[in-house]
Amino acid sequence: MASFERSDDGRLEPSAALSRTFAKTGRRAWNTHLLWSLMPKCEGARYIYIVRNGDDAVVSFWHHLRNQRGDAGQFDGSLDDFSRRLVNSELPYGPWAVHVADWARALDDPRVLVLRYDKMRADLDGAVREIAAHLDVPFSADCVRHCSFDAMRASESRYEPRSVQWAPGFRFLRHGTSGDGDSALSDDAKRLLREDFHARCDSLPAATKARLLERLSLGDSLEPSDIEQPLLRPRADVVMREIA
Repeated sequence: MASFERSDDGRLEPSAALSRTFAKTGRRAWNTHLLWSLMPKCEGARYIYIVRNGDDAVVSFWHHLRNQRGDAGQFDGSLDDFSRRLVNSELPYGPWAVHVADWARALDDPRVLVLRYDKMRADLDGAVREIAAHLDVPFSADCVRHCSFDAMRASESRYEPRSVQWAPGFRFLRHGTSGDGDSALSDDAKRLLREDFHARCDSLPAATKARLLERLSLGDSLEPSDIEQPLLRPRADVVMREIA
C-alpha cells in the first residue's frame, strides 16, 4: 500500500514513484483475494471479478487446503465438516458468501467486469473479447490459446502459489471443469451453503441483491431450502489492471 497515496479529495491513487514505473513498463496486473471494500480504488484501474459456482468452489478449496503442506498448514476433515467451518468463518478467507455480498456493491461500477467461470469455460473466445473490451486493448486470438486449461496446465508452475508446499502427486490445476459440487457435496452441505448465501445477501440493499441474483442467474424466487440450483460464489481470482 506504500505505493499508493491519497489525493486531495480522498481518492487512493498511485504514488509518483509508481506512476513513473508504469510509464516505463506499461500496464500492470495483480491477482488478489481482497474484498471489494478493501481494494484500492483508482480512477484509471480496471477490475475483473471471476465468480465460480459456489458448490464447485467449496469442493475446489477443500482439495486445496487438504493437500497443503508445510507452514501453510492443511485441513484434515470431511467435506461436510469443511463446509460447516467455512460458513462459520473458521477457515482462511472466510465464507464465500461474504465475498460475493461485498463485491455485489461493485456491480454498477463501470470499472468492474464480473465474469462467470462456467461461461468462460463454455466460451473462452467470448470471455477474452469481453476482457479486452473492458481493458480497452486489442483482442488477441493467441491470448485465447494461452488461456485454455490445457495450455495453463502445460505451464502449471507459472500458476501454482510459490508460498505453498503440496502433497505428493497433487496438481494445483486439477481438471478445470464444473459440477464437482453437485456430485461431491451432501444435501445438508448444499442447504447450509445456500442458507448462508441468502443470510449474507439479506444485508444488501434490495435493489443490489436483485441485481446480484440476476447477474449470477440465481433468480429472485429461490428459497434458502432450494438446493436444485447451485450457488455461484467467487473463485477468489480478482485481477486489478492499473492504467498509468
